[in-house]
Amino acid sequence: GFITPTVTTGMDAGRLTGTIGEANGEATVLAAAIPLLISLMTGIRRSARLKLAALVGVLILFASLVDTLSREGLVSLGAVMVGAVIFGGRWRSKAAILLVVGVIGTVGYFAFLAPASSVQRVTMTDTSGRSSLWTVAWRVIKTHPILGVGNDNFIVVENHYINQPGAIQALYVVNTPKLTHNTFLEAFADLGIVGLATLIAVLGFAIAAAVRAARIFERLGDVQMELMSRALVLAVIAVLTSDMFVASAYAKYLWIPLSMCPVMLRFARRAADGEAA
Repeated sequence: GFITPTVTTGMDAGRLTGTIGEANGEATVLAAAIPLLISLMTGIRRSARLKLAALVGVLILFASLVDTLSREGLVSLGAVMVGAVIFGGRWRSKAAILLVVGVIGTVGYFAFLAPASSVQRVTMTDTSGRSSLWTVAWRVIKTHPILGVGNDNFIVVENHYINQPGAIQALYVVNTPKLTHNTFLEAFADLGIVGLATLIAVLGFAIAAAVRAARIFERLGDVQMELMSRALVLAVIAVLTSDMFVASAYAKYLWIPLSMCPVMLRFARRAADGEAA
């Protein structure tokens, strides 16, 4: 991402986009990768060089995320750090230290080192048209609350819900039809309460599986696998936080960590069965 020049026009001008080609998506992946790499790094005990390389990797991920200038990425990272303090278990105190260091580092960079254009980008209050899309999405939901307008049909029908009371950026929606920029609103508008409830059930099942895995490993005294399970929960939190600002129901970076959660629970149960035997 640092080697390949970023685009020079559009919303991603001057921002790190990486191989994903889009700054916000790149930031989401980085926010999810940071807790996973930290959990792997703690398992390195016999090679100081490898552990140092992993630490450098964490710093590169953090610097890369900051360089995306993605507000949703920074919010996702903040959610990860707060989540680590809440769900950190035996690592809660260390998570609190990382939270303080991360906040100081981020604020210090934008206060003293970042270019003025970058500071303006991160601190602006404009929603980049998201609030208009959310307003239109709620209009669609109120009209079709049970089954929605059909899978992926929001982008087709959104123009029909503009001419209603309420201030929106109409041209933003008309000129280039867009998704809702919110995964949950997208599911609600497309598939109604039935689809939204199904999505939430799948997410809840996956997160609960990883949480249960962490508790099983904690009971077994497997520190490394417990930490990896907790880090997996934090990675999912990073993606779901980002999903409040982007529609990524088909994104690999959502479903890969979700699919890892029940797999981690399977590992935990096998370990528990072996312990019992």
